[in-house]
Amino acid sequence: MARIKGSREMEERFMLLDDFGPVPDELRKNILEEKDMDILLKYLKLAAHTDSLADFIDGMSKI
Repeated sequence: MARIKGSREMEERFMLLDDFGPVPDELRKNILEEKDMDILLKYLKLAAHTDSLADFIDGMSKI
């Protein structure tokens, strides 16, 4: 399983959210402050398969 080593690497992995438009600071902060690697990987998979930022945020609430 891949490890996310630091906030810079994590930030780079979630850059695909930027394709949906500006990522709200609070959302970015919540992602960067998450320490549970299983949850972070679920967020990453969700980000890769979602159609919009709103869908991503909705999906996060179900993780």
